[in-house]
Amino acid sequence: MEATLDNRTDTDQTSDGETNGHQLTNLAILAMIVGVAAIGAEALVMSPMLDDIGKSLDTSPGGLGVAVAAYGVSLAIAAPLLGLYGQLFDRLKLMLFGLALFVISTLACSIAWEGLVLTAARAACGVSAGAFLPSCYAFIGDAVPYEKRAKVMGQVMFGWSLSLVVGVPLGGLVGQALGWRMTFLVVAAAGAIAFAVLLGFAKRYAGARKAGSMCAVTQWRQPVSVLFIFGVTFFNMLGFYGVYTYLGTAVRQVQDVGSAGASAYVLFYGAGLAFSTLRGDILDRIGKIRVLQSAFFLLILVFFVQSVVIEQPVLLAMLMCIWGILQGAILTGLNTILTQQAGASRGMAAALNSSLTYAAVALSALLGGLVIDTPSGFSQICYAAAFLSLLSWLTLLRSKIKG
Repeated sequence: MEATLDNRTDTDQTSDGETNGHQLTNLAILAMIVGVAAIGAEALVMSPMLDDIGKSLDTSPGGLGVAVAAYGVSLAIAAPLLGLYGQLFDRLKLMLFGLALFVISTLACSIAWEGLVLTAARAACGVSAGAFLPSCYAFIGDAVPYEKRAKVMGQVMFGWSLSLVVGVPLGGLVGQALGWRMTFLVVAAAGAIAFAVLLGFAKRYAGARKAGSMCAVTQWRQPVSVLFIFGVTFFNMLGFYGVYTYLGTAVRQVQDVGSAGASAYVLFYGAGLAFSTLRGDILDRIGKIRVLQSAFFLLILVFFVQSVVIEQPVLLAMLMCIWGILQGAILTGLNTILTQQAGASRGMAAALNSSLTYAAVALSALLGGLVIDTPSGFSQICYAAAFLSLLSWLTLLRSKIKG
């Protein structure tokens, strides 16, 4: 993928008057894309394989919600603590630490022999994501002016699209053909590649970001606008992951397909997400808040319809693509606006935002696990997601953020 900022330095004036400059090259953006893609694949690949993992470890898909929740809980705790380190030291070092831990913990997932071991390994994966993702988003905020930032943020968010378009479907195919353990091995290999690419960039641009000050570290109190963004993020992620986590299980139950068939729908979602994230420049042109408001309103309708078309392959595939387009705009827009509203404390703000995101992951997995084994379980999850999208829309309106 061609970098937006190639071989030149852009600066962004932070709220405290400090200017941080970086050189963003093709290698830098590629490193972040691959890192996000690897971590995203590991986080999302369990959904279409829940039945297979449950049978292997002698537990139900609902019971495996604990392993999904462990990922979110550990990330929610680790991200703010690691965010403190990221404010004091080079963000690139924290990103490298996250990827190294990711490779080790994903390998541990592949050899899990019981549910408790898998839960512990996924908790370690959560810590690795808590180190890498917030540092990555804050690094973009340091490097790119706000008027261009959505385009670059979208390019890095494209890593999530790759994890869905390539990682999850491939994981489903590998899981069906060679077993779910091999899927985790493949994802770990992708993480190792991401580490190597990022290490090459870090060596070339050592010291690109100077250490932060203790003043920035202790800025736990965020502007009111940032608190509103936190609320929007939490509601959105609570609804999104509730539906996503159990979509594969619902599809396999009503359409009688294997993990590969369930993963195919994720491919359509990923295609929509890819289109949306690669066109982050649209948010820069039209207005980030305007796009977000429209996306949340449409998302309410998407979740209602999804509960109805789960048995219709063609309609479900089309709806998944629309869902991906809307969610891509939301992810790009929220992260871009957050890095601007938080100013000099964007590293801590990104960490807290990731913490809330995966607290929502944990809660949605646990709550969804309580109802998914009932006849109307998936429909109940979709209705709840629609209501949460309404709350996101109302919270964004209430924030009165402009831009």
